[in-house]
Amino acid sequence: MTRAFLISVDSRLHTSLSGAGMDTERFDDIEQALAGCADKGAPDLFVVHCLPGAAGAALARLTESNQTQGAPILVAIEAKPNLIVIGDLVIDPEGVEVRVGDRLVPLTFREYELLKFLATQRGRVFTRKGLIEAIWEYDYLSGTRTVDVHVRRLRSKLGPRYGAMIETVRNVGYRFSRYDTPE
Repeated sequence: MTRAFLISVDSRLHTSLSGAGMDTERFDDIEQALAGCADKGAPDLFVVHCLPGAAGAALARLTESNQTQGAPILVAIEAKPNLIVIGDLVIDPEGVEVRVGDRLVPLTFREYELLKFLATQRGRVFTRKGLIEAIWEYDYLSGTRTVDVHVRRLRSKLGPRYGAMIETVRNVGYRFSRYDTPE
């Protein structure tokens, strides 16, 4: 019987592999699977189930580890047609969630909507008032500085690489960079 380590947050694939006759152990991320290798030895096969932007990083981490002992790696990419993928940043409009690599980014609804709006219109500059009308969909009574607060929190939650892609256009507003950030 083939012994497999499945790296996935989706338990349905675990059920499918086990039903196909594999002795499958599921892990939520690469680091847990590598810890499993240290405890139990490398499996016969690694199955990595991930979003499109995370496949490269997952493969690199597994192949650079000496704990895998050369076991084959199968990557199953969970492609959803509506995903917004920018490097390792994945915005899922159907699931209303954002991931950076395999890390779920906890956002408020307005932060999520602001990020999605800017990311789908990369390079275009929006005034604070324009963002309030687009995201809040009404004239916000407290003024336009609420946008600054939301952008600051969003940048912090995304981290330095993707937070920096939300650019301030002095005396105008904000835009999401049309260029990908360096690694």
